[in-house]
Amino acid sequence: MKVNMVVLSVISVMLCGALFPCIGADDTKNDSYPRITVRGEGHCEVPVDFVEICFEMVFKDKNGPLKLKLESDKAVNRLVEILKKLGIKKKDIEVSFQELNSEGFDFDGDEKNSLASARSIVIKLRNLKMIDDVLKAILQMKAIKSFDLYYCSKDQSGADESALKMAVEDARKEAEKIAKVLNLKVGKILKVTFKMSDFDEGFYFENDRNQTREMIKQRGSYFTKTVCFTRFIIITYELNRK
Repeated sequence: MKVNMVVLSVISVMLCGALFPCIGADDTKNDSYPRITVRGEGHCEVPVDFVEICFEMVFKDKNGPLKLKLESDKAVNRLVEILKKLGIKKKDIEVSFQELNSEGFDFDGDEKNSLASARSIVIKLRNLKMIDDVLKAILQMKAIKSFDLYYCSKDQSGADESALKMAVEDARKEAEKIAKVLNLKVGKILKVTFKMSDFDEGFYFENDRNQTREMIKQRGSYFTKTVCFTRFIIITYELNRK
């Protein structure tokens, strides 16, 4: 999913370059004509095809690497079995290799000379209705230290493009509305500033396991059928006499 976001940003730059050949140029420094800067917004909903749940489990032990490895393997295997019982296929559960070290982790006073093991797990959830049961199962594990949730759609690049086009149209309408009041007409584009897509239901992260459990409880359900792509754009236009 993170790789897809990079791809989306590249697509967006190419699209803006095609829509606005002057992108990158700033003609607003020329004061020989009036100008107006407006903001446009576009939204596009697409169906969610699957959910990716990414989280990290951290284990600590001062009785040597073998004991630590056994304990972390046991906990990870127990979680994998719980997930499989919920109907998640083994191919949709990815567990990282174990790393043992003492750097980059916070150790309490009685944990001096301890080793730590961090295991990253990624679950690809295709049955969206199972999302709440899967989250509850994950958050029962005391070793959970970080948590990410992504709603993924096969149409996300197309949705981002559609939202961008809507944002451009929205900005133009706003400019024309203001120009009409001023008895002027909208001229050429002088400057374009655009932002990355926002997601109404795209991403969630919480470091503290108890806080995450409480937020899930308050929300009630993380099940959703669609994800909304929102694109914002700021355009500066030249204003001409009619």
